[in-house]
Formats: sequence, C-alpha cells, structure tokens
Amino acid sequence: MTLRPAHVRPALAVYWLALFAATHWPSLRIAQAGALGYDKLTHLVVFAVLTFLLVRARFVADAAKNALVAVAVAVACAYLDEVTQPLVNRTFSTSDLMFNLMGIILVWGAQAPGAMIFSRVSLAAAAPMVLMILFGQRSGFDLPEWAPRLGPTTGDVFEIRLDRILHLIGAMVLTWLLAAARPFGRHARWTSIGFAVAFVGLSGPFIEMLQRRHFNRGDEMGDMVAHELGLLFAVLIGAAYLLADASARRHRRGLAYEAAPTGGTATEFVSHSRTVSGLTMVSRLTGLARDAAIMALWGLGPIASAFYLGFKVPNLFRRLFGEGALTAAFIPIYTDALKRDPAHARRLASLCMAALLIVLASITVVGELVLGAMLAAGNWTEDSRLAIRLTMIMLPYMPMICLVAMLGGVLQVHRRFGPPAAAPILLNLVMIGGVLLAGSLGAADRAAFTIAVAVLLAGAMQLLWQIIALLRFEKLTTAFHGAKRDVRRILMLMAPMVIGLAVFQINALLDSLIVFCLAPKTGGSDTLMLFGKELAHPVQQGAVAALEIAQRLYQFPLGVFGIAIATAIFPALSRAAPNSSDFRTILQHGLRLTMFIGLPASAGLILVRQPLTAVLFEYGRFTADDTDRVALILIGYAVAVWAYSMTHVLTRAFYALKDARTPLRVSVTMVFFNLILNLTLVWHIGAAGLAWSTAISAIAQTIILLAALRAYVVAPADRAVWIGWAKSLTATVVMIVCVTRLPDTDLLLLNLLVPVAVGALVYALGAALLRAEELSWLVRR
Repeated sequence: MTLRPAHVRPALAVYWLALFAATHWPSLRIAQAGALGYDKLTHLVVFAVLTFLLVRARFVADAAKNALVAVAVAVACAYLDEVTQPLVNRTFSTSDLMFNLMGIILVWGAQAPGAMIFSRVSLAAAAPMVLMILFGQRSGFDLPEWAPRLGPTTGDVFEIRLDRILHLIGAMVLTWLLAAARPFGRHARWTSIGFAVAFVGLSGPFIEMLQRRHFNRGDEMGDMVAHELGLLFAVLIGAAYLLADASARRHRRGLAYEAAPTGGTATEFVSHSRTVSGLTMVSRLTGLARDAAIMALWGLGPIASAFYLGFKVPNLFRRLFGEGALTAAFIPIYTDALKRDPAHARRLASLCMAALLIVLASITVVGELVLGAMLAAGNWTEDSRLAIRLTMIMLPYMPMICLVAMLGGVLQVHRRFGPPAAAPILLNLVMIGGVLLAGSLGAADRAAFTIAVAVLLAGAMQLLWQIIALLRFEKLTTAFHGAKRDVRRILMLMAPMVIGLAVFQINALLDSLIVFCLAPKTGGSDTLMLFGKELAHPVQQGAVAALEIAQRLYQFPLGVFGIAIATAIFPALSRAAPNSSDFRTILQHGLRLTMFIGLPASAGLILVRQPLTAVLFEYGRFTADDTDRVALILIGYAVAVWAYSMTHVLTRAFYALKDARTPLRVSVTMVFFNLILNLTLVWHIGAAGLAWSTAISAIAQTIILLAALRAYVVAPADRAVWIGWAKSLTATVVMIVCVTRLPDTDLLLLNLLVPVAVGALVYALGAALLRAEELSWLVRR
C-alpha cells in the first residue's frame, strides 16, 4: 500500500501538533543514558519522521522542489523548536538542534540517487558527532567531552596512539564520502573529487589551530601528520579504484561475447583444485620441514637472513615470469590455439619455451655480472657480502624454475595438474638433504654455500621431471612457423601482468629489503644514520628470516587451498570467458570457495600461532624468543589469508578476459600504498608492521578488483555470494568461540593438535548445519 498525500496530510497535522506539545511541555524530561543520552536520539528520530511526512505530503508537484520545500520547512521548525524553549522555562540546546538537523538531513539524503544516498546520509549523521568529539563542552555543546585524548603522550610526532589512528581513518572516510556525495552535482565527478581532497587536506591544520586558540586543546603535529597521511591513503586507494574501473570499462567495450560450450560444469575446477591442494599440502609440509631444518641449523641469525634474501631473488623471477605473468598470458592464448589447431598449439608452446630460455639465460648472465661488480666495488658488511654471494650461486635456479612453471602451464591446459603441483616436493627434499650435509661441515658460511648448490641441483631435477610428464601429452618441436604472431600477443598481454599478478611478491621482496637495511649488521654500528639523524634500529637482527618463516606459515593454507583454487579455476575461466553466464557462475563459485576456506584459515592461524611456530621450528638454535618474534609477525599476515586467496582468483578472472591492464593499475598503486605503510609502521611495531602493511594492502586490492569486475560481470558478488560469505563468517565465529574456551595443557603438541582438530570439526559441523553449499562442492566427486 502506497502512502497517498491525502492520507499523509492529516497524519502530518496531528504529528506536528503532538511534536510541538511534547518538546515544550515543561515537566517532560527523557532520561539520560551515558554521555550521548536517549533524548538526543529521540530528537534525531522525531525530526526524521517529520521530514518524511513533509516529503510524502507532496505540497509541490515536482519531486526535487518538493524535497527542498519539505527540508526547508523542517529546518525552520527545528530552529523554532529550540528558540522558543525559554518561553516555557527550558533552555536552548545547541546539541539538540544539531540532532534535529541531523534527522532532517538523513531523510533528505535518502532522496539522492545511487551511491550518493549512503555518502550524504553518512556525512549528515557523522558531522555533529565529529564536532562534539573535537570541541566538547568548550564548543557550546551541552554534552561532556566523551571522547578525550586516548593514551599518554610523549610529544613524539610519530608516536602511535588510538586518537591518531582515528584521525587517519576519519580523514580517509571523510575524503571518500565527500567525493561520492558529489556536492557539485551528479556529473561533476572530478570537481567533487578535487573539492574533497582540498577540503580534507586543509581541515587538518585548521582543526588543530582552532583547538589551540579557542578550545584549550594543544595543536599536536602528530595529529596533523596522521590526518594528512589518511588523506594520502584515501587518494591512493581511490585512484586505484578509478583507474581500474575506467580500464575495465574500456576493455569491456571491445570484448565480444558469444555462446560457447565450456567443456565442463561450473564446479569442474573444484575436483582439479582438490588434486592441486593434496599435492600442494605435501609440498608445503616438506617445505616446512626444510625451513625447520634451516632454522635448527642457524636460528633467526644473520646467516639465515642472508640465505633467504638470496633465495628470494630467483623465486621472485619464478613468480613473475613462470607462475605469474608468462603463464597467465600463455594459458588463455594456448587454450584458444588448442581448440583451433593442436599442431599450431604445439609450435606455439615450443617457441615460447625457446624464447623463455634465451631471455632468462641472458638475464642470468647480466645479473651475475652486476652482482659480481657490486661485490668487487662496494664496501659491504659481512652479512651483506654473504647475501650477495649466495644470490650469485642461486641465480641460475631462476631460468630452470621458470621453465618448470611454463611446462606446468601447458600441462594445466591439458587438465594435468599433478606434476606441476608436485614439482616443489623435489626442491624441498633435495634442500633437506643439503641441510643435513651442511650440518656436518662446521663452518656456517660453507654450510650456506652447500645448501645453495642443492637448490641448483633441485632445479635441474624439477625441469627433467616436467619434461618427461609433458611428453605424454605434447611433443615439442623446432618448427615455429605461424606461431610468432601469437607469441607477440602473449608478450603484449604479459607486459602489464609482470607487475599485476606479482604484487604480493614485490611487496614481500620490499619487506625483506627494508628490514635487511634497517636491521643491525654483524660488525656494524649499533645505531642507524638516516637523513643525518642517528636513530636506533627499528628491527632486530635476523628480521628477514623471521619474516620468511612467518610467510611460510601463512602461505601454507594459502598455497594448499587459495592458490590451488586459483590455479584450477584459471583454465576453466579461460574456456568460459566467451560465455558470460558460465564465466559468472564459475567466478562466483571461486569467490565463495576462497572465503569458505580462507576465513577459518585466517582465524585458525591467529589462534594457534604460538604453538604452531614452537612445534615446527623451536629446535637447535631457534629459541623461545624467536618463536615469540615469528608469532607476532604471523598475526599481521594471517588476518588476510582470505584476501590473498580471493585476489588470486579475481586477478585470474581479468586475465581470462585478456584484460591485464586493470589489475596492473591496481597493483602499481597498491605497491606504493604498501611501501608507505611499511615505512610508517616499521618504526612503531618493528617487523610486524610490514606484515600488517601487506595484509591491509591485500584487503584493499581485493575490494577494488571486485568492484572493477562489475564492468564485465553483473553483480559478481550477488545475494547468493553474500549469503555464502555470511555462513562462512558465522561458522568461523562459532569456531573461534569454541577454540578459545579450550584449556591449555603442559604438552605443546596437544596445544596445537587439539585446537586444530576441534576447530576443523566445529567449522565443518557449523557449515553442515548452515547448509553451506561449499562443503558439498568439496566432498563431491
């Protein structure tokens, strides 16, 4: 039933008279509840209802003019209501007036179309509250200053306090709300954005000056720095979204959809992901055994940090060229070629292999020359010299492992996921053998060189294994005619993917380089000289190894489940890309499955971080203090396991649509965002700050990619997806409650196994009771 003006106007007259009588009745008082009070909320509600009735009464035919007239009348009534209070021996209240106006603007904001509804309503609701928090009683409000400065202050500009965090978050949210509210009209997008940035940027210094001069609150430089930093973060994240949205829409206009069979069901990739997950689990377990052996040999010392830094360089190239950009660009084009002409697909794969070998071998030679020149010319500390020498030894592993990843991509298109997923097991087993041999050598540097040589041996064995596996399905050839055109297409698609798919790897490398540079060195100075100032080292020695171990732990569920799903879903998305309905269904299944697995994985890692680290690594030279350091870092990484997993799926969805530029633009912005967060947080919480930076960047990137994907897919996160996520969250919360109530025991292993078993059982039972479809997908054959 609709509210007709003829019905509303009598109700409005009665309501208006009742409201005036109630607000002017001398003995009527509403009980206070804390600092805010029920009376303030009552003022907000009654004037929101008044405005609603005025709008629905339709005194003016035109809808826009009617809304303006209704708001004008309601505002006049709100002022009149407070001005006439002294006539009945009641006091004028500025805060009552503010809540009256807030209720009016809430209803008026709801008349705005699209995203402006949320933005304008939020601004209207927040503005009076912010003023009260900032200025308290001295501003004329009759509320107490119920949000004072939180925590002691030392006068340090870079001191972290809760009020400064609120400054930062408030500046970010205010910038976004102002820009989305479009104060200069729906079509003045860039003018509104410019106004939002300028307004928020100038408001920080103005507020601090006003507090000092008129409200007896000191203008702290640290508050203003936090405010402007929040503005910078808002600009970076907003720019990433705007660039991604524009790029996706441009690419979408040139993309032709046609009905095409996908060659399987929408959940076919789930069975492949189970295969990848199973073998990846074995790989991760042997990887943890490898790292445990290394930690027992060296602990979180400088040699371990030097080794992991040297090992990270070839692995970065593997993720950029092998598992990352080249494979992501190769699979969609190779899939199309295989459909049209298997012989042409064979020539294409062979030419890509040959070109990859030549390019990577050249990069390896150049890299060895550069590292050799650095070693000869630089005045390096002992730790830095060891890191460079180990990098030189392990750099030839890079072309071998990239070829392994390339061969794995061909096998995945042929629906053979086992050999690529099992290849890392060889690396781990050979490295464990190298650690055992190194332990008998005595000298720590000789042991490091032995393990580095074992890495090269493992690379050769992995390459041989993949070649043997491939020959069963695809014969390589030296005849390349007709394949060069597709190779050029791959290169054009690959160039932006080099950065787009590897944002986490770039961030991880930046993390390692930052902590290696900021940590004390063996034989080096006890302090750090930065911009002419002598500072204490913000991180401890061995921070690179601590970060590496924490990354191994959070990457265990990520690799076993998250990347496994992304790996298995990519060929399915590539086959379904011409068919928008199938593509949307497969994508939504992937989004639901990553949240179903990633959310409890995030919670579980945080809950068992201490016993997990101790059980796996606390042997030999790895001490209890080392366990505490790794567990603290792991919290930061673990909060976003679900986001890491979902980003891999979303990125591959863009690549399946042959759109590499959109994830590229998001990734570049997120790298800068992560770098700024790194350099900010590392001075306050040490190496753990870098983990939190990576997690925050991943969550922001996930949200931006999901929003940008709407250019191709109508509501990628529709009602079914949100319901699935809600069920996963509910089951996770129940799991957390049950696990946190478990008693601790004197046996460390039981403190790990019991929470894991109880958590998994409770989560599975909760998912079954909630009838989560994701559970049936995983167990279905």
